[in-house]
Amino acid sequence: MPAVGSGRGGASGSDTGRLSSRVTCARKRSDVAYITPREVDLQQQRHCALKETGGHPPGGYLAICTTVRNQHAELPEWLDYHRRLGVSHVYVMDDASQPPLEGVLAPYIEEGLVTHRMLKRVPEMQAEIREATCHEPYITHKQLMGYAYCLMDYGVRHQWMAYIDIDEFFVFYDSTPDLPTLLHEYEGYGGLAVNWRMFGSSGHKKKQGNTLRAYTKCFAPNNGENTQIKTIANMQYLARMAGPHDAFYPPGHFTVNPSREPVVGPLSNGADYSRLALHHYAIKSREDFEEKMARGDVMGDRGKLHDFWDRIEAGSVDNCTAGVEMLRRLRRGKGKADKD
Repeated sequence: MPAVGSGRGGASGSDTGRLSSRVTCARKRSDVAYITPREVDLQQQRHCALKETGGHPPGGYLAICTTVRNQHAELPEWLDYHRRLGVSHVYVMDDASQPPLEGVLAPYIEEGLVTHRMLKRVPEMQAEIREATCHEPYITHKQLMGYAYCLMDYGVRHQWMAYIDIDEFFVFYDSTPDLPTLLHEYEGYGGLAVNWRMFGSSGHKKKQGNTLRAYTKCFAPNNGENTQIKTIANMQYLARMAGPHDAFYPPGHFTVNPSREPVVGPLSNGADYSRLALHHYAIKSREDFEEKMARGDVMGDRGKLHDFWDRIEAGSVDNCTAGVEMLRRLRRGKGKADKD
């Protein structure tokens, strides 16, 4: 097994496992899709290391990487829900939240579910990612830098890692009991593409206590917005996240949808809800949305325009209760009421 470095690396709740490569950097390329020789070497090391774990990686089978800013109120519900779907660990990459998130995350860190990591200054992160991977074209957005750190420092600790935001919730549309059970069936692929299901406000003006129960008005399946995907990446094959949605792999590996059809890029050829969806609660209540506009987002946009609200509201014409049923399933499985 390749040597794995350990240490806090600015994280709390879990040691890093950064692999290192001395493969010479090729001359600079401006093509974002170009996978550097060093990235290939790191991917191959990760493949070998994970293969030797026999399907029991040291950090747990499935992790989530998410980048947040000032989302204190949303985190507990989102963390509790995905833990119940079989997520082993969550890497919270923090873009200078104020007040600090420690008060919210402390119990999750103590139990070993969460690693909380503060993102550094952009030039410092750019230099560190460049040194580790020889790649730099896309590293201008903090969200993608956070994703790069998740892969570099924690990718060898898990078989799978989902790259999603905390307004997105995995919801099963079949009888699969949890995410690890599903992902075991796709281990030969580079990643699993999960289509968005966009949700509107359902008429709510004020914040609601439970996201999946409160918001039930969503886009029809054939709405083009739902062709956007997020990726659950197989850490044995991931070379780099291409952006917030899709991924790059070495030749011979690729992302598939639940029906095992290849998905190239951030859009699929239609939404595949045969097994699961990623419910995207993009606006929630009017109160939530006003806060979101004031906060901006970690991709660098300084606020959502009001026409975004209008577009999401206009498209939310279907009654979608799969989230409510998911909560019922979890309650039955645990033998206790789900949290509000």
